[in-house]
Amino acid sequence: MTEEKLNAIEEALAHQEVQIETLSKMAAQQFDVIDVLKRKVDALQRKIERLSEDELAENDGLSSIEQSLHEKPPHY
Repeated sequence: MTEEKLNAIEEALAHQEVQIETLSKMAAQQFDVIDVLKRKVDALQRKIERLSEDELAENDGLSSIEQSLHEKPPHY
């Protein structure tokens, strides 16, 4: 193998190592972002469930007419 070919291979390998390191850092950052987003979605789901349960408890024992009186029409 000539010196030029060896240098070209070493240079290509060095560039690939840099790219791999960059991609690895990006993947780790994206994992952190995904983890934060998952926790936020879970918190929002729990909040929605609590609000739904509270609304059901408030409307418990009311007739459908009484329940509709408590609801605002969509144009409000």
